[in-house]
Amino acid sequence: MVSKSKAHCRRMLQALQQTRAGIFDQLENCQHTLPEYIAISSETSATLIHRVPPEKKKK
Repeated sequence: MVSKSKAHCRRMLQALQQTRAGIFDQLENCQHTLPEYIAISSETSATLIHRVPPEKKKK
């Protein structure tokens, strides 16, 4: 699931911040710049969370 909606992204971030492992905090500490959005995909019980960098603007 990928969200570019600000409201939906905020809900996803709040859920990630409330996890015991602090998944979002760990991701945030890995890179100093925030992504344009995050992508979350899940199959059965495993969840894959990855940061999607903003697209570079062409000159």
